[in-house]
Amino acid sequence: MKEETANGKVFIVEDEDSNALMIENSILKSLPDMEIHRFKSIERAISQNKLNPDIIILDHFLEHTNGIDAIPVIKDFIQSASIVVLSSQTDPTLYSVAFQEGAKEYITKDKDMYQNLVAFIRGEMEARNTSLPFWKTIFSDWLSSANDKIKNVAIVDDDESILLTLEHNLSQTSRIHVHTFISFNGFLTEYKLIPDVIILDYKVGKTLLTQEVIAQVKKRFAKSTLVCLSTNSDINVAIDLKSFGIHHYLQKSNDSLVNLRQIIFDN
Repeated sequence: MKEETANGKVFIVEDEDSNALMIENSILKSLPDMEIHRFKSIERAISQNKLNPDIIILDHFLEHTNGIDAIPVIKDFIQSASIVVLSSQTDPTLYSVAFQEGAKEYITKDKDMYQNLVAFIRGEMEARNTSLPFWKTIFSDWLSSANDKIKNVAIVDDDESILLTLEHNLSQTSRIHVHTFISFNGFLTEYKLIPDVIILDYKVGKTLLTQEVIAQVKKRFAKSTLVCLSTNSDINVAIDLKSFGIHHYLQKSNDSLVNLRQIIFDN
């Protein structure tokens, strides 16, 4: 009996062309219906997030980035994808770190790597085909939270047009109360409520969102979820900000509002 093949989308993030091609060929040999896209950097992969990959195969050591460190950033942009890390490292500590950061699987680069990778992809696609689509899950979550408390959201950005756009769109539901500020100092000194979510521009005036600024915000609003909204596409900037205490890093795009709503309702 012929084994049923899986179909779905896979991103391969690998900066060595020969390695990426070998991974692609090994997948297509067993799963010819998979749609595969190869990227040399995480930045390029997340720039194509509208393709909505089911699985992201992430090399541990990229040219300028540690793949495991970047997992939380990737999940900010491509929430529905299952991430599998490929690594030559067999240290069990790295396994734990990868899973804590949000990876679904960690596969070592040994003689069984391709077999294990294909098995993981097949299992993931079978699971996805028997569960609710991601957008239906999100919609169900929003409906089930209809009676939740009012969400207070503070936004700090020196671009008034962005402030107005965010305030207008987020305030479409009566459950979100938006408060806007054009400076970090004004926000820290004037805001008296405890916001559920704080949305911070990466650069406000001449002030960057540094570790010191984030520390001041976290000291004042320890229980709030911090979101950086930025035009900066450097993955290492996002990784640094996450290490300073930012919970979510989003690029300013047409998808930002959808992602922000999801973050707000999740809190």
